[in-house]
Amino acid sequence: MRLYLDDMQNTLINTGPTNGGRSRVFIVILFAIKPFIDLTWNIPLFSIGGVVLNPLRITGFCVFIIAGYLYIFQNDNKRILNERIIWLFLGLNLFTSIIVIFFYNRPLMNTVDVLLRLFDAYFIYFIGHRYIENHRDKLRIISIIWITTLLTGILSIIQYSMGTYAIDISQGVERFAGLYNDPGTPSYSAIMAIVFGTLYIELCKEHRELVPVIAKIAFILTLLIAVFILKITVTKSALLMTIVFLVMWFGLYKRKTYIIIPLLIFGGYYLYSTSEAIQRRVAPEVEFLTEGELSIERARPLGEGRIALWEILLTSYSQDYNFFQKLFGTGRNFGAHNQYIAYLMQVGVVGLTVFLIILFKFYRKLIYIYRKNRQPEVYMTMLLLTLFALVGLAGHPFYYTTLLWYLMILLSLINVDSTDSYGKVEEFAHI
Repeated sequence: MRLYLDDMQNTLINTGPTNGGRSRVFIVILFAIKPFIDLTWNIPLFSIGGVVLNPLRITGFCVFIIAGYLYIFQNDNKRILNERIIWLFLGLNLFTSIIVIFFYNRPLMNTVDVLLRLFDAYFIYFIGHRYIENHRDKLRIISIIWITTLLTGILSIIQYSMGTYAIDISQGVERFAGLYNDPGTPSYSAIMAIVFGTLYIELCKEHRELVPVIAKIAFILTLLIAVFILKITVTKSALLMTIVFLVMWFGLYKRKTYIIIPLLIFGGYYLYSTSEAIQRRVAPEVEFLTEGELSIERARPLGEGRIALWEILLTSYSQDYNFFQKLFGTGRNFGAHNQYIAYLMQVGVVGLTVFLIILFKFYRKLIYIYRKNRQPEVYMTMLLLTLFALVGLAGHPFYYTTLLWYLMILLSLINVDSTDSYGKVEEFAHI
């Protein structure tokens, strides 16, 4: 906590009146307070014209104004990877949103909420490189994200101990849903704490700096809290994210595959055999894979009916959408529980293709930079992007707010024009 407060104080005091300075102050304050604002999402403040405004909506609008202003009116003329194609993607979403408002009578505020989340995330990506231009900047933002996600985990455990939390019942299992009415949010946040805590310690070691004792204690606390939250939420996608993180970071990056793989096999078997909650949650998938009959009929109930939903939506897209709708969508994602199908329905095959191109170009640039410099923060960015891409198979991670910003601020590392860290501008600007 002391490290976190010192970093914030140094940033606010030592920041000058430059464009980068304004971005620094904005990013520091935003990432420091936003996770706690998320906890107030269901607290109405006042209403305007029948539209209820809460702290989350107000913050989203403010971020849109400030981040948009910093990007558009204080442009530093640096090349930004995917900038044009991202604007094409944003334009497609804006276009389909107009369609859904005028032709499908969707409530205006619901559409605005979706657009604000989308624009806010990419604006943070556009301006993020101004903040993380050196090692100290990186450590500061990583520590802020780490400590705030750790603190929200502590708040979740306090709430759990008091018994004043929402309950989600899935497949007969009661799960902790925190203040969000969704077990995924606290479980994903716990994983983000592990990711950024690990990265903070790795960056200290990479630069041969002494890891503060308080950071070591905080990391142990992070692991304990994350394990407990994963236990009480029993979120399958979060468990998958944990496995992928262990394999990619400790197995591949740290080259400890000979330890991680047996640990995951025996650990997974132990958890499945001793935890009734996990057995209930994953039993349909285990039976489907082990009984040998891999038919669509047996697959439909999997994932709490997600596969049946995907089948319905894909059939609707194929048979009910006209040619224009197939190309550009209808502005509605139908709660697809699959990011790719959601974008197919919302912005059509054109929008989905653009989104996949954006992901591909991110991966290509990250691989290029990592092969050249072997920077741990670049590898962790690839890891985090992989986690979001995988969760997208059964959820909507690119509709998230704060969690998506964590990915975007790391992706903005791509645009850091530093000869010390990532080579000359000309070398990667045209990749």
